[in-house]
Amino acid sequence: MEPLGIAVRAVIEADARCGVLIVAGCGPIGLFAIGAAKALGAVRVLASDVSEVRLDLARRVGADYVIDARRAVLANAVRAANLGELADCAIDTSGNPEAIGQALAALAAGGRLVMLGLPEEPVSIDLARDVILREVSVRGLYGRLIDETWLQVERLLRAGRLSVDPVMTHTFALEQHAEAFELASKGAAGKVLFAP
Repeated sequence: MEPLGIAVRAVIEADARCGVLIVAGCGPIGLFAIGAAKALGAVRVLASDVSEVRLDLARRVGADYVIDARRAVLANAVRAANLGELADCAIDTSGNPEAIGQALAALAAGGRLVMLGLPEEPVSIDLARDVILREVSVRGLYGRLIDETWLQVERLLRAGRLSVDPVMTHTFALEQHAEAFELASKGAAGKVLFAP
């Protein structure tokens, strides 16, 4: 519920209904965001990552189009997948400075970027070109709204509109914590769970 709630809140804040959404970063929160966007009415969801494992998971949770960020410029790939148009909104869960810049460049004028990923260093953005002149909204988001988000997530799960099963890729005993963290840090898994 914790990372799922953050993903659902991000999709709601991005206002992805009836639009084209980019999810940059397909770790567990990004994967949950893809499923939430489909459940909440996004017309098309495009997913971007550098891990083939995670791009495959993105397909399994409902991404309409996946983009290998090592091989493609995001804006060009979005246009190719979206009849020549850029996206309406984007959610960055990667925290990667290059992914953030590419997500901004892949937004149409008036688009929205919701940032969840935590960059490990300052991020340089051309505010004039990428934000101000194109009237793009940029919003940071940290966590979920306790009661409201839990209720939204519960409704989606109970209605059967959102499946988390494809994201839950590995379960480990607590004693296997080193192996679990190594797998998760390599980007070779979805959500890694511990079973006490």
